[in-house]
Amino acid sequence: MVTANMGSEKPPVVYKKGLVKFINSGDSITLITNPKTREEVNFIFSNVTAPKLARRPRQDGAPSPQPDDAPYAWEAREFLRQKIIGKIVYYTVDKNEGTRIYGTVFYPEKENNITELLVSEGWVDLRTQNLVFAEAEARAKEAGKGKHSTRDEPSAHVRKINWDPEPKQVLEKFGKKMTKAVIDNINQGLTMRAFLLPDHYYVAFCLSGIKIVRQEEEYGAEVRQYLEERILQRDVNVIIESVQNEKNKVMNATLIHEGQKMNIGELLVREGFASCNTLLQGVYDEKKLREAEKKAQSERKRKWANYVPKKPPKERQAIVHEIINGDALMIKHVGDTKEEKVFLSSIRPPRPEGVAGGPGAGGEGGKPPVGRSKPLYDVPWLYEAREFLRTRLIGKKVTLSEDYVQEARDKFPEKKCVSVFVGQENIAEALLSKGLATCVRYRDDEENKSPHYEKLRQAEDKAEKSLVGVWAKKDIPVHRVNDVSTDGARAKAMFPSLQRFSSIEGVVEFVASGSRFRIYIDRETCLITFLLGGIDCPRASRPAGPNTKDRIPSEEFGEEALDHVKKMVLQRTVELKVETMDKRGGMIGWMFVNGVNLSVELVDQGFARVHETAERSIYARQLKQAEERAKGLKLRRWENYKEEDDQAAAVDKAGEDSAGPSGNERADRTVNYIEAVVCVVEASTELSIHCQKVSEAPKIDSLMSRLRQEFTANPPVLGAYTPRRNDICAARFPADQEWYRAKVEKVQGHKANILYIDYGNKETSEFSELTFLPEQFKSEPAYAHEYRLAFTKMPPEDYRPDSIQRLEEELENHKVLLNVEYNITGSPYVTVLDAATKTDLIKGLVAAGYFLVETRRDKRLQKLVGEYEAAQQEALKNRYNMWEYGDIREDDDKDFRR
Repeated sequence: MVTANMGSEKPPVVYKKGLVKFINSGDSITLITNPKTREEVNFIFSNVTAPKLARRPRQDGAPSPQPDDAPYAWEAREFLRQKIIGKIVYYTVDKNEGTRIYGTVFYPEKENNITELLVSEGWVDLRTQNLVFAEAEARAKEAGKGKHSTRDEPSAHVRKINWDPEPKQVLEKFGKKMTKAVIDNINQGLTMRAFLLPDHYYVAFCLSGIKIVRQEEEYGAEVRQYLEERILQRDVNVIIESVQNEKNKVMNATLIHEGQKMNIGELLVREGFASCNTLLQGVYDEKKLREAEKKAQSERKRKWANYVPKKPPKERQAIVHEIINGDALMIKHVGDTKEEKVFLSSIRPPRPEGVAGGPGAGGEGGKPPVGRSKPLYDVPWLYEAREFLRTRLIGKKVTLSEDYVQEARDKFPEKKCVSVFVGQENIAEALLSKGLATCVRYRDDEENKSPHYEKLRQAEDKAEKSLVGVWAKKDIPVHRVNDVSTDGARAKAMFPSLQRFSSIEGVVEFVASGSRFRIYIDRETCLITFLLGGIDCPRASRPAGPNTKDRIPSEEFGEEALDHVKKMVLQRTVELKVETMDKRGGMIGWMFVNGVNLSVELVDQGFARVHETAERSIYARQLKQAEERAKGLKLRRWENYKEEDDQAAAVDKAGEDSAGPSGNERADRTVNYIEAVVCVVEASTELSIHCQKVSEAPKIDSLMSRLRQEFTANPPVLGAYTPRRNDICAARFPADQEWYRAKVEKVQGHKANILYIDYGNKETSEFSELTFLPEQFKSEPAYAHEYRLAFTKMPPEDYRPDSIQRLEEELENHKVLLNVEYNITGSPYVTVLDAATKTDLIKGLVAAGYFLVETRRDKRLQKLVGEYEAAQQEALKNRYNMWEYGDIREDDDKDFRR
């Protein structure tokens, strides 16, 4: 406070100091009167009045009290703003009304009266008589200054303000251009509003590329004051860069202080008030923003006070063994023996159209194509993505940096996410640049992301602009794959075509055992089962059937053979020579990888032995020589080999997967009972039953409860669903009118043959009795497991109705014990025991003359087969049921001839 003595007749004039925060109009300002408490007052100049500025329209749609500027209002405000905004001024008070003060402002010295200056420049009118001010006004009018000008109409000095411009319009007009502006407001969320000059577009924006501390966070209040002191009502240059929120009409922009030529975003980052966004692509001075952040972190300014630098990602060398879809790899670290699944950081593989995260074309409505799902071929660009990775990575040594671990969520397990480099090339970046993947979108505060995320987004943007891969508008790849790997009839039709070629290329998609593969042949766009010729190779552990988790144990060296072959051929391009076909549709022949005959390799390594069928092959000599070498070195199966062993008879096997003898033979019969309840006996020549495992009863009850709750809460729209073969849907059971899960097996007209997958019943239903099954119920496995009766076959047709009826009486809705005795074409054949008495129910029916015995040659089963044959002989002897007139078997019946 400054006091001056103006003479004894007048009281002393008291001068105070204040900071000009805001110019409200040509005759009103906002003053900060206490720098410590930031106390503000509205200061109105005494004795004068300035033209009124327009006010922004109200958000509720009510009319504005001042919709337009009075003539010269903006020029008056601008004259005053450029003179004193942000300055420390002297002021005297004429009248104090609390938050509103009337008085006089002096700047830069106490002798410089701002009110007199405004009058002399013609920007205000006098409200009271003042001799000094009246003379100044007269001079202004005489000179035609300010609002006293006669050069043009007053209406020419009224702004045409666009208070609420559309973001796209703003971006089109001002995007990426340096535009002069005046900051008019900074709200609590640090969203700024500015007049873009000279067109007076009133635009809201946030600072591009940075995340400022929030109002409620530490330094939140400080950062707003920091900004107000530097840019509020200052001359700035704005670069509009993008739309942040189209609904609220908020833009992203870079702000350059016109006087200091300073990027305000960079200043905030450097002072620790803000951090850089993950993505800075396209942001003005993005490199300087990163440098400013590093500087603030190193100096631990404000929000970085407790900053601990991240350790650089751990890098390791690894060999890639398999590509899973378009974003996951099976790798083995150098020096380690364990395989590990890893995911490429921050990317997603191609997905069907409409599925979150994937713009690629796909099934209608964002659903996968109907039918048996083969995503690799059905989803556009997924096969191309897999091939891009396969051709670059399979079998190659790469460098991995472990970026982050994505925690398990929903039904998805934990994922280790990595960056993969071949030399200096980031594989994820290369994949994105080809349009064969998309970037994951993150929240600004997400830390678990690729350290190269910005480059990944740049690669994605490049692909999107080039309209390649998933961004393409035309020439979308379609792979109509003929899958004959599980269809013997279709395989038989394909066989002549494959046999005709002296050799054909394929890609090994799956290795089931050392000698059994599923291979995609691009030339014929087909998937086949392929078996190595000329050898007998041990099988690895495998499922006991399609609807069971039980597994058949590995044969000796079976797992080692599988691992050895997978390293050599999985997802490699191989050369095939198809010679013959087995009865299940498997193509048999020779496979070459990098010129190596895989049959010879397996024999040479002691995994396999030469089969007698090799004698007819041109590779017979190579195979024999390889076997002799393995025997001489006593490798694996020949570890205890003696020359006299060659004189022993070969073991006859059944069901083998190569061109040699087939079989699942083991030294001893395995007994591992499954407790189950028989739901349905299927009256067919296959003698199959559908069972529910007792161990799965709680899961079935839970599923049914949840399913009924869903359909009660959300009743289906009947008739809206059109079933297709192999669909999993919901079907209403006629007896109780409840909804159950079902599989569509056949469609004829407006009816569908369905299988209730949790109970085994089969029905023919109208379309109106079927509806969509909610997605959350499709992931659970079917709880009705199909088995076939071992050592048993149907009697002649005249006796079948009685036999089926008797079988239903013995089994349906009864608790039983099942033991898988053998498998044929993937179907498990079981013996069935009563759960209480442990008696063989099927053998009992054979002994009662209801069923015939089907023999097996497996040595491990001969004792059991003998018991069944003895039961059959007993029925024949006593002339029970089908045997009432003697032996009914035909002379050429293979079992009769035995």
